Amino acid sequence: MSMTKAEAFDLMELAPNDDKPSRINPSLTRADAVKIVMAGIHDAIPNPFDGLMEKRVWQVVHDRKRPKYERPAI
Repeated sequence: MSMTKAEAFDLMELAPNDDKPSRINPSLTRADAVKIVMAGIHDAIPNPFDGLMEKRVWQVVHDRKRPKYERPAI
C-alpha cells in the first residue's frame, strides 16, 4: 500500500519539530528535517508516492534512519 499526499501531511504533523539534532542527519535539526520533507511532499508529482518518498516521511516522523512503518503512539 502506498502513501498519499494527504496521509503524508497528516503523519508529518506528528513528527518531532524542535531544535534538537536529527538522528537522520545530525547536521540538521529535527525542524529542518520536517521542513525539507514537507517541501518534498508538496512538490511530489506521483500520488500515491513512490517508496523513497514514503520512507523519508517515516524517517522524519520517527526520527530514525531505519524507520518503523507504523503510526507513532500519541
